[in-house]
Amino acid sequence: MASNTSSIALTWTEKLRKVQINGNDVEDRPEQGRYAEAVRTTLENSGHLVIEGGCGTGKSLAYLVPLIEYLHENPFKRVVISTAGRALQQQLINKDIPLAKQIAGEVDVALLQGKANYICPDRCRRALRDPKVSDAARSALSALESGSSMIDDVDLPAGIKSVLGGSTEDCEAKDCKLSKCPYSVAHNKAQEAQVVIVNHHLLALHFHLLHKTCDGDHPVLLLGAIDIIVMDEAHEMPDIARSVMGFSLTSGRFSSLANKYSMLWGQDETSAAIRVAGDSIEVLAKDLFIASREEPRKLVRTPPFDQGQIVSALDDVLIKTENSDSHDSQKLTRRATALKNDFLQVATLARPTEFVYWPDKTGKNSHGFECRRLHPGTVLRNFLQPLTVIATSATMDVGDDFAFIKHELGLPDAASEKIGSPFDFKTNARWMTPPDMKVQDPNHPDFPWQACQAIESAVRASNGRALILCTSYRLMEVYENKLKTIPGIHLLVQRSAPLPELVREFKTTPNAVLLGVSSLWTGVDIPGDALSLLVIDKIPFPQIKEPVIEALSEIRGRDAWSKVQVPRAWMKARQGVGRLIRGKTDRGVILWLDPRVVIKSYGRDLRETMPYMPRLTTYNELAEFLRA
Repeated sequence: MASNTSSIALTWTEKLRKVQINGNDVEDRPEQGRYAEAVRTTLENSGHLVIEGGCGTGKSLAYLVPLIEYLHENPFKRVVISTAGRALQQQLINKDIPLAKQIAGEVDVALLQGKANYICPDRCRRALRDPKVSDAARSALSALESGSSMIDDVDLPAGIKSVLGGSTEDCEAKDCKLSKCPYSVAHNKAQEAQVVIVNHHLLALHFHLLHKTCDGDHPVLLLGAIDIIVMDEAHEMPDIARSVMGFSLTSGRFSSLANKYSMLWGQDETSAAIRVAGDSIEVLAKDLFIASREEPRKLVRTPPFDQGQIVSALDDVLIKTENSDSHDSQKLTRRATALKNDFLQVATLARPTEFVYWPDKTGKNSHGFECRRLHPGTVLRNFLQPLTVIATSATMDVGDDFAFIKHELGLPDAASEKIGSPFDFKTNARWMTPPDMKVQDPNHPDFPWQACQAIESAVRASNGRALILCTSYRLMEVYENKLKTIPGIHLLVQRSAPLPELVREFKTTPNAVLLGVSSLWTGVDIPGDALSLLVIDKIPFPQIKEPVIEALSEIRGRDAWSKVQVPRAWMKARQGVGRLIRGKTDRGVILWLDPRVVIKSYGRDLRETMPYMPRLTTYNELAEFLRA
């Protein structure tokens, strides 16, 4: 790694000048310099830092430059950078890391994704024997021979991609007989790199596997040894970790085990018993799911199974495989053991303060049981404690000095810093509530109708150019029906097309209105005049009967409102508000349809966590502000 220690002594302005003289359009922002200094201090002290950088701070460059400088001083340290989604990964690889290298010097960087994202040559070759997918398999193998390794590089339906991509259950890359296995190649490259970029799912899986194996002779280090972790989009890590550290118990897992068993020993009483066990899981889960239709995804509170026959069937598999040394038998043993452990955990509702269980639909016509870890921070804390950790996002402060996100991430003693946005919200942004809204409770039966009237007035005043964030599909459909009657706007509705396609169309179509739910609240970047009006229908409190929220609320008792509901609502609301102003010259108005942001003290508290912006009181003022 080429040394570039000369950049360390420079001011942030001087560092940026190194890339500006090469023609890069990089602004000198004081906030970015403060952010970089906080990161540098944390690295030097091997500490933990939870840092919020407002929209436009330039967070990625601000942590990459001091990080690369630190690695030049400490060449044996190894870093993992994790993100919630691929968009930021691509931004890091294609834009931010090349810029940071111009300032701080070279560093070896690798991108690693989950196995399912890579073409699996072995599965493709086996699929050639299946007429239903043989053409797709040939396309994937052809792409592989042309130098592509990612399953998304092949133009195939999603269902086919899952058949031809790598499989965590069926594949163990280290034992693959194919030397050019794309995942193996990427994994080996990542093991050798000094900086590895992954998603939160892989990082959470690394710690989950380490947690399950750390007491044994051979702890699993999926990502290798790690010294420093940077979690970008860190507000999304806790829920991703809850999912990774849980599991689904489905009839499909039993059927898959029976198929693998039959390939080794043929169809016999054991394979039949495994299939019967899977059927019983399906029937019971479906019955419980249907019985709780008035209260969907109702928590399982009493042990649901008679364990005897199911455990006996799984034990028969283990007895059959325990005396075999073949690789396939050993894989089958691990699969049967994992399934037995998961079954027993659901059957006994083990550790109810750590896990939550519920029946759910697991496919179009299938049902099963879901299990999620309630407090992933307790697992993360054990392994993050000795590492240097920087957790960052644009929205982590919920008015509690970062206490909520620190607890969720397992970083209770981390230092915290809040760096504001460089954008001028006081000049370029406004907010308002509907001046003619009569109801004061968004759960009032008249609220949807009055909300529709407000949306129509605001959209007419803004000439479209609106993003409407909804808290339920039911309300989205109500608003959609109203918006269809307004002439002169181009209506785009989530579920009508893939989200990236909808966003592209919104950006390029005059007078467009984009209407959607959860996935539009975060990660959507629409700078410029295309978006001038942001409508938020309700403060996005989580559904109290959502299983994880219900279980956490029961554990918190009287504190459930302040410790479970409020921080999640604040974080999501701040993410939503962040869609509006994405550049220094952007102008826009936020219309809160929910009257509680004004009349309730917690609504006022929510507004105080956001940048200050003046309030409008009429739709005429809205139109005049956007025309200015």
